[in-house]
Amino acid sequence: MTQTEQDAIVEFPGVAEDFCRYVDNCTSYERKRLLQDVSVLLARLCEVGARLPWVSPSTEGTNFTDESVATHASEQYRLSTRLREQLGNLDEY
Repeated sequence: MTQTEQDAIVEFPGVAEDFCRYVDNCTSYERKRLLQDVSVLLARLCEVGARLPWVSPSTEGTNFTDESVATHASEQYRLSTRLREQLGNLDEY
């Protein structure tokens, strides 16, 4: 593993947490600031993510229950609804 990959492994959790925290609080920001900040945070997340080493993902030992899938889907819907409301007519995604 290269030093760049090792650095990315260390950096990625903090960058991901910053992005998630910001999205969780998206209703606290004016739309213009939200767009600017999310653009920077997303670019940073992609940049660090692109430096992560390639791995073969595994679901071994993971138990995807109907309840856990439903909980995840509900949370995703809640967050996407809040973002759509904040972005208004700029929500093209």
